Amino acid sequence: MSKKIHINDEAKTIAKSLKLDDKMQRYAEKNAFITLKDHKPRFKSHVECRLLNPAKSEMGMVSKQILDHINSSLLECTKFNQWKNTDGVLKWFAGITDKQNCCFLKFDVVNFYPSISKDLMLRALKFAKTFITIDNAEIEIIMNARKSLLFHNNEAWIKKEGDGLFDVTQGSYDGAEICELVGLYMLSKVKDEFGINNIGLYRDDGLSVIKCKSGRIAQNKAKLLHKVFEKEKLKITVESNLKVTDFLDVTLNLNDGSYSPFRKPNNNLLYINKNSNHPPNIIKQIPVMINNRISSISSNKHQFDKSKQVYEDALKASGYDEVSMKYDEKKKKRRNRKRNVLWFNPPFSKNVKTNVC
Repeated sequence: MSKKIHINDEAKTIAKSLKLDDKMQRYAEKNAFITLKDHKPRFKSHVECRLLNPAKSEMGMVSKQILDHINSSLLECTKFNQWKNTDGVLKWFAGITDKQNCCFLKFDVVNFYPSISKDLMLRALKFAKTFITIDNAEIEIIMNARKSLLFHNNEAWIKKEGDGLFDVTQGSYDGAEICELVGLYMLSKVKDEFGINNIGLYRDDGLSVIKCKSGRIAQNKAKLLHKVFEKEKLKITVESNLKVTDFLDVTLNLNDGSYSPFRKPNNNLLYINKNSNHPPNIIKQIPVMINNRISSISSNKHQFDKSKQVYEDALKASGYDEVSMKYDEKKKKRRNRKRNVLWFNPPFSKNVKTNVC
């Protein structure tokens, strides 16, 4: 437990300098657990799992804000394709010219979070410092939040290899932001070979488009990607020479420039029941929200009509009678307005009659 005390003492010193010591908790001692990756194709013969570590330092919340600023500033400077959502991918797809003579190269970083080493993290920060100012105090906060322990049966565990305390845990406050920073660093390594507008990342999933006069060109690009990532001790899987591919929750088609909703084969849709204990306005809006979402990721009415049946069936199974989804050509997008407004939403329950407002 001496390592835990060391982490707490270091975090306490930083918290005092930030005047947050009266607001932050000590390192949380929570047992780690695993979840099975039952969506993988070879699950029955080759069982894989992911390790989730809920034991984390609240310094990660401070680190998250710092990394958010670093990533947004770095993204603005570099103009790399680091997608935040499906809308960003679709915007990129729409900008691809001469689609019929192109092909996709799709890649996935294997075990991205735990594979990020301390050296790789420092190289990513050094890369970021060539564009923006990052002071030593901010780096100290980020690195302190990386000091992690696993707890099992009241016993602390550390990694065998490298700096045993350094880890990017799934479940940490700033894990996604670390992933994005390293992703930007990796995009800087391949931008010259692929072209800054022809390759992008969403966390550990990457997608590139290349002119594919022959399959050999795509294979050579795939080999190059493997080489670049292996140099940083990251393992990737690559699919090349694709004319149609699924990415996030859409299927992209270079043959006709269309796109349509995608879901994994074993992903059974389940929505909250119409008679469940939820606010009536939420219940009422569920079919509308689903309709709008499927419209927004369908390139035309034909693609929408091909995909809608499974969503209608799932809604009907949840008690929403007479559901008839219709394609919305306007595809209204929600405006995200940043306002300093604090809202209080009292918990809803049908069992409560008193108007708490």
